[in-house]
Amino acid sequence: MNILHELKLTPLLLAALLQLAPIGKVVQLSPALVASPAAIVLKWFVAVAAVAGSYHAVSGATTTAITSARTATGTNGMAFTYRVTTSSKKKDKGVFFTADPLPAGLSVKTYEPANVSSYALISGTPAESGAWVVHLVAGFKKESAELDLALTILPKGGLSPPLITSQPVSQYISQGQTATFVVAATGTGTLTYQWQLDGTDLPGQTNAILALRNAQTGQSGEYSVVVRNTAGLVTSDPAYLFVEIPVQVPLRLGLPTTENRVVRFQVTGPKYARYVLWFSPDLAGWIPVQTNLAADGVLEFNDSTISSEACRFYRATIEPY
Repeated sequence: MNILHELKLTPLLLAALLQLAPIGKVVQLSPALVASPAAIVLKWFVAVAAVAGSYHAVSGATTTAITSARTATGTNGMAFTYRVTTSSKKKDKGVFFTADPLPAGLSVKTYEPANVSSYALISGTPAESGAWVVHLVAGFKKESAELDLALTILPKGGLSPPLITSQPVSQYISQGQTATFVVAATGTGTLTYQWQLDGTDLPGQTNAILALRNAQTGQSGEYSVVVRNTAGLVTSDPAYLFVEIPVQVPLRLGLPTTENRVVRFQVTGPKYARYVLWFSPDLAGWIPVQTNLAADGVLEFNDSTISSEACRFYRATIEPY
């Protein structure tokens, strides 16, 4: 009864008891252990120690989290402080905090007071304006916690520098077609734009949309845009323009086959073109029956609309894309 009473009060001993059955089997199968009570006791304590370790790992499975705000804002040239706190209630020593990257003028320092949980301060006087995603790490003896802090340092006057919300996209076109690049940005006040080709300003291209009509092969390259306001500037990711000279490929209709009143044939021609298939019962009036983009220059055509016509004529044309 005393043993049962102790097991109810001590989860550690209860976990150890679950290991008793395999230990008993070892005792029965090993004469050496039966002959030596000390060996049995030793085996028992080894099992208890193993269970104790497992029990500790489970009991310590709760993850500590960083509880600080996910956003912070400061002003260039003015004192800034941000406190990094965690959900840990322990008074652990050897705790460390890291924060990277930080704008110039700011640093992180760990504090381990005797009567409260450890914390860190990111402090200093920022020497540059902009936006950062600062990765915070709080390291404890047996676990760590992480958080991404969105840190914005405004220029003096409280203005917000430009932030690009939609980047221009690379394009692949044929010579003579139009290429269009678009950028979207936010920021305080009026935003201005300057498009560049391979790092050189394009004269007159100062809008959020860059349209290159009748593009030529010499306009291929790396396009980007610089967005400015009174608080600063930002440069977009590069977008590449590839202008190729189209190869003149004739449009051809393959030999048709007929099965179960379905006509099948293949149309071949230039790539990245929109093919229009027409039919006529008498070569006088033509009716469009199918329109498809042939990215690889091949279109498989099936016509199951044949009814009672004695014959049907087909032709194909290319529609501007």
